[in-house]
Amino acid sequence: MGSNCRLLNPTFAIFDGEVRSDGSMDRLRTAPFALSAESLGGAVIVNSSALHVHDNNTSELPRSLDDYFPSLEDDVGNNNSLLLNNESYTEIASFYDLLINHSDIKMRDDILRYTTPVIIVIGNLSNLMALFVLRRKKLRKNSVCFYMCAYAMANLFILNLMLGVAWFCFTFNKIYVTNLTDWSCRLWSFITNVVTYSGIWFVVAMNIDRLLYTTSRTSSKLRCSVFSAKAAVLAIMTGLIVVSIHAMWTFELQPHGCYVPFYQEDIHILIWPWWSATVYTYLPLFLIIAITVVHLIVLCIYHVRRVDTVQSADNTDSFVITVIVVSASFFILAIPATVTNILDIHMPSSWLSVDLVARMELTKKITEILSSLNHVLFGMQLMVCSREFRQELVALLRMIFCCIASKRKFKVFEMRQVSNCEENSIHRQGDYQLCNNNDDTTTTI
Repeated sequence: MGSNCRLLNPTFAIFDGEVRSDGSMDRLRTAPFALSAESLGGAVIVNSSALHVHDNNTSELPRSLDDYFPSLEDDVGNNNSLLLNNESYTEIASFYDLLINHSDIKMRDDILRYTTPVIIVIGNLSNLMALFVLRRKKLRKNSVCFYMCAYAMANLFILNLMLGVAWFCFTFNKIYVTNLTDWSCRLWSFITNVVTYSGIWFVVAMNIDRLLYTTSRTSSKLRCSVFSAKAAVLAIMTGLIVVSIHAMWTFELQPHGCYVPFYQEDIHILIWPWWSATVYTYLPLFLIIAITVVHLIVLCIYHVRRVDTVQSADNTDSFVITVIVVSASFFILAIPATVTNILDIHMPSSWLSVDLVARMELTKKITEILSSLNHVLFGMQLMVCSREFRQELVALLRMIFCCIASKRKFKVFEMRQVSNCEENSIHRQGDYQLCNNNDDTTTTI
């Protein structure tokens, strides 16, 4: 995830060209084509020239072109990355004004402004519920529950660290983290890539875990242990760190955002975005759909043979169906954003116009919201699909209510004890006075 301008980087690729009389624009053919991975839920953004890992959540356009081209007229001819003259600057400004005032762009910003808080709140409640229940004594002995806990943690980081910070910067017109300094650009790009794409690999890991559990009844306890799950999670995080570490020296803070400069004619610069996109998105999405299909075929074969291996007396586990549902929904919700952004970058240059760019940006924002639902629905999917999860959730709620009720009863009992003590002290004082009055006549009493 990168700059605080979700639209400007695609339009900057458009700005790197010449405005036609019909309002369309032609991109520079000299800029190398590159691909970079989008951050939410495995969605892929591909972008020309900018080589930029876009921020999925901040969709604000700069207030003027001077925000991203502060000294454009002074630097004409000095900066190879901005091949613009005064005349083209005026034409670009006109194109920009039409774009920023377009109804689709305004609708996209409204969707971002009002939908993101709802996603963050519901997603936090859903994932916290999943995390607390999955860490109960009975479930934490299950290897797939460890993967699910890791996935819930990744969702919480994405919702609060990525979506939350981005929404705050967009709503209150603050500078996004990647645009503060050069080192924050590099460090934040590295952190966001590691945290964001860990979730999709945790889904792949839990798929493999349940497939091994389903197909091998005898050795499932050895292969699907909590220790092996911890080792797999550690391997996933290590691999993502290795793949993402290149952001520390390839990303740079430019006047128009935090990205890998396209003017760096280095084979390393050209290879890493493709390699990152494959590791971040293409490979895990392929593994998710492939393993899910294989898992469904195995379950169908067992059902036909009437071999109840999933819910037998020895191997009772309702998380098999849960993992299939989570994986299928993850793929269905993530693939529209991936396809939309690939189509966006492969769109012919002759098609580019204000209406098309605005409509494409609105479409990408809608598909990104769909992709964000993966971080929201996890706890609900567990509650609907897993019998064991529901049982532990009921037990957890019962324990909480019992603790609250017992505290109230204890307070009432304590108050009664205090009141009884006060009454006893009064009686004792009265008896003591009667004893001291034994010298008086009984009539005075």
